[in-house]
Amino acid sequence: WAEVWEDLADYFGMEAGGAPEGMLNAGEEVLSVLGGEKAATKAWNQLKKIHGLQDLTFHQVFNADFLDKTFSPGWDAQFSTEKISRLGYPKAQIFEGGEPAAIITRTIDALKADKII
Repeated sequence: WAEVWEDLADYFGMEAGGAPEGMLNAGEEVLSVLGGEKAATKAWNQLKKIHGLQDLTFHQVFNADFLDKTFSPGWDAQFSTEKISRLGYPKAQIFEGGEPAAIITRTIDALKADKII
């Protein structure tokens, strides 16, 4: 994540604050940070109305278990496929090739175009 914070901040038009040392405290869950499932679902329903998003349920667009595992480690996660590509791994066999920030922003753009977020 440390490699993409600044690019993602630029994408959202904000200043990067740097990668934190573990997004969550040990044992803390994403839903608890969001105020619990009921509060998060209420906020999602309001966002759908305000922004004209698809009528998907909170659980259809949000996977708390995935986020808990992604943001709670005490180390920086590495998602780049650039090194294996440079070393000759066949590009056709790389699921998502390219710069990590570009992959993330392309995904966000696709979700926005489909009115999911």
